Amino acid sequence: MSIEAQQSPPPRQCSVQQYPANNYSDDANLVALDQIIFDGIFREVSSRGVRELLLHAQLHMSEGNWCTAKSLCRQALDRCSNELDRRKLRLVLTEMDLYQDRAVHELLDANRKLDWVDIGRRPVEKLFESHHDMPQSIFFIRHENSGVSRHHDDVGCSVRFTVGRRLLSHQYRAGKIGELHCSLITPTMLLGTLEDQRVREDGVVIYYRPFLPAEKLLIMHRLLEESNMADFELVYPFPVLHPVSREELCCPTDGWQISEELAEQLEEGEEILRECSREFLRSLKKTGLRLFDPACCNGIFLEDMKRAVADAYTVGQDLSSNMVRYARSRLDEVHCGDCRQPAIADNSVDVVFCRFLNSEVVKTADVMELLLPPSRCVKVGGHLVIFGHTPVLLSAADLRQLNGWKLLSCVAGSARWNGIFQFYVCQRIS
Repeated sequence: MSIEAQQSPPPRQCSVQQYPANNYSDDANLVALDQIIFDGIFREVSSRGVRELLLHAQLHMSEGNWCTAKSLCRQALDRCSNELDRRKLRLVLTEMDLYQDRAVHELLDANRKLDWVDIGRRPVEKLFESHHDMPQSIFFIRHENSGVSRHHDDVGCSVRFTVGRRLLSHQYRAGKIGELHCSLITPTMLLGTLEDQRVREDGVVIYYRPFLPAEKLLIMHRLLEESNMADFELVYPFPVLHPVSREELCCPTDGWQISEELAEQLEEGEEILRECSREFLRSLKKTGLRLFDPACCNGIFLEDMKRAVADAYTVGQDLSSNMVRYARSRLDEVHCGDCRQPAIADNSVDVVFCRFLNSEVVKTADVMELLLPPSRCVKVGGHLVIFGHTPVLLSAADLRQLNGWKLLSCVAGSARWNGIFQFYVCQRIS
C-alpha cells in the first residue's frame, strides 16, 4: 500500500449539488466560459448526470477501487456531449493514470544513502504540460546547503533543484474537495533532479534525471527532519493559461460570487494549512493578537485562528459582498473592499494572512501590487504569512526585495502527512 493511501481519510458518502446547466454555442459567451473554467476545470462539470458519475468515481477512489472509478469516468465521457465537460473528464482519467503509475509503495530504508553521482548518470527523462492543462502543478524544490548538513552525502552540493509534479490529492480521492490537487507535496510527486527546462508556444518541457521510489521517500524524510526550513523553497514557476485567449486564469474582477457551500469546500482544501497556521500563532507565545485577512472569504479561516490564541481580535476584508455577509457572524470586524485599499490603519495588526496570492485567483504580474498595501498594516515585530491551497505566485526573491522585512521561512512540513507545502513567513523589522 502506498504512503498516500495509508493517509487518506475515511470515505464519505457522495452528495450531488444542483447547478444550472450551461449551453455553449459556437460563439460561447466568454464571461460564462471564463467562469466555468475558473469554477470547474478542476472541480465540477455542468451536466448533473455526468457530475453524479464523477462524484461516485471519487467515492471509489477513496476506497482504492481504481478500475471502477475509471469505468465510471469513461461512462460519463461516453454520455457527455459538452466539449468542455469532456475535456475535464479526460483530464481526470489522465490524473488517475498518473497517480497509479507513480505511487510509491516501498518502505523507507533508514540506512540508505543518496548517491548523487549515480543519479547524475541516469538517462534524462522528459515531462510535457500544455499551457492550458496542468503547468501550474509543476514545482521545483530549491535546496540551499549551508554546509552544515547532517548528511555527509550532501556535502559539496551548494544548491540543488528537485523537480516534481502534483498528483491527485488525498482530499480529492476522499471526495472532500473538487480540485484535483492540493498544496501538499508528498514523495510520490517527486520526479528527479532538474536538468533543463523549456517554455514553448504549446507548453512547458522539463528534463530531469529520475529518482528511484526509495530515494523519493528518503528525500522527503530528510526535508521533514531539517531544523532550518529557510534553506528550502518550493516554487511553481508556470501559470495556467486560458485555452483561447492565452491569458493567465484568475477569478472575476468583482470577486467570488459563490455559495457558502462551495466556499466551505475551498476552505476544506486548507486543512493542513490551517493546522500549520494555528501552530505558528501558538509559537508566538502571545495573547490578544490582532489578526487580519485581506481576502477573508466566508471568515471560516480567521474564526479558526481566533480559537488558537487567547483574546485574539479578528479583522476580515473581502472584495465579494456575498462573502462579507457570510463572514459577519464569524469575525469581530468585517469590511467589503479591495485588498489594495485596506479598511484598517497601517501598523495596526500583529499578523496578516495572505491566502489569495495564488494560481487561478490572481495573475502573477499583479501579486506584488496586491501584497504591499496589506503588508503595511503589520506592526513592527509583526508577521506576514503567505500560503494557499493553489500555488503561491511569488517567491523568496520577491519577498527579499521588501524593505524593512526579514524572510524567516518559505516552506512548512508535516510528518503526519509525510509532505511539505508553501508557507512563507516574514517579520517586519522596521
